[in-house]
Amino acid sequence: MCFSVIVLQAWLIMKNGYIPLTRRNFFSWSRRNEKKFRKQSVRTISNETAPVKWAVDGFLPVGLSILTGRTKVGKSILALNLSIGVATGLSVLGHFNAVKGGVLYLALEDTMRRLHDRIKSCALIEPDTDLSGLCVFTGIPHQHSGGLEYIRYWLSEHEDTRLVVIDTLQMFMERLSGKGSAYREDYQAASEIKQLANEFNVAVLAVYPLGENTKGDWVSEFSGSRGIVDVADTIFVLERNFKSRTGVLRRFIRGMAEEQFSLKFSPHGWTMAGQTNC
Repeated sequence: MCFSVIVLQAWLIMKNGYIPLTRRNFFSWSRRNEKKFRKQSVRTISNETAPVKWAVDGFLPVGLSILTGRTKVGKSILALNLSIGVATGLSVLGHFNAVKGGVLYLALEDTMRRLHDRIKSCALIEPDTDLSGLCVFTGIPHQHSGGLEYIRYWLSEHEDTRLVVIDTLQMFMERLSGKGSAYREDYQAASEIKQLANEFNVAVLAVYPLGENTKGDWVSEFSGSRGIVDVADTIFVLERNFKSRTGVLRRFIRGMAEEQFSLKFSPHGWTMAGQTNC
């Protein structure tokens, strides 16, 4: 070993208190410290694994959730049932207890008259039911034309908000350019919504359609790029045959096993029939 290397190692020992690793002593050092670093890594992972935060306990987590399914399967009715349950503090699907909180419902493909009729027909609604926590808008600017900042402002002014519903997501999002990657643009747009949900510790439920020929592989039939799916914390897939009074809601939460909920459909909306783990 040349003199300059010896001097450099001596300087490092005095300055930093350690001996710089060389090819000769690396393996003996790694054997001595393998168990210690393995234990530290496991402990670090355990400490960083936080439990799921629920907006509706046991059903809807905080963060970005996507509710998808074929056209006319009942997605909007399910989203409205969920919104009414949270806004009133009553049950969701007749099964899950909801902590009462504010709800911002963006019904971007509906009219106020149609929504009024749907709310009146909901089984949860009695003449004296307090719906002051449910705020409905049928129009809002696109995400990058001020829409996202409007939601941010709303959440900052209404700190009791627990749920934001965007029905539908494609009416809210907009292509940044016609020349860019659809995956990149969808991923960026969905990431911004997810960051907003995490910032205010709320659940954002975005309704998005599946293709009409979906047969099992719902991801391949997702109407849009995979960018939205890859960002979302939770995916709900609602399945129901045409004119059927029963349906299945499949839930995929990141890092958890898939679950299926058997549902019953009526003019009053969706109610729970059963639950199975997959």
